[in-house]
Amino acid sequence: RGHDVVVATFYPGGAFQSLVAEAGARHVNLGKTGRWDVVGFLARFRRFVAEEQPDALYSFLPPANIIAACVAPRVQGMHHIWGVRVSDMKLDRYGWLERLSYSAERRLSNRAEMIAFNSESGQ
Repeated sequence: RGHDVVVATFYPGGAFQSLVAEAGARHVNLGKTGRWDVVGFLARFRRFVAEEQPDALYSFLPPANIIAACVAPRVQGMHHIWGVRVSDMKLDRYGWLERLSYSAERRLSNRAEMIAFNSESGQ
């Protein structure tokens, strides 16, 4: 609809990459090398946002929402929207890192201008 859409993914490849291309959007791989690639990845993400200077940043799922919440407040005039799939997770079924991620996401949620839910369970 006349918007310049750029989709940045943490990792290369996957089915999502072809869907982005079919939709006519540009894809950028941010080159995350693994779960513990945090500092370098955060620097690459910051650089990506600084170079693109987007009007809006839509992040989806806890890791992306947390990273975006750390970067977005530093970008003047950029709108920040979170995507949430589910919010009533039974966290006792997950490991410590997932529990920590959901806890951090909950605490940082006030940094997003808007939160879009794709289900009643998410809301």
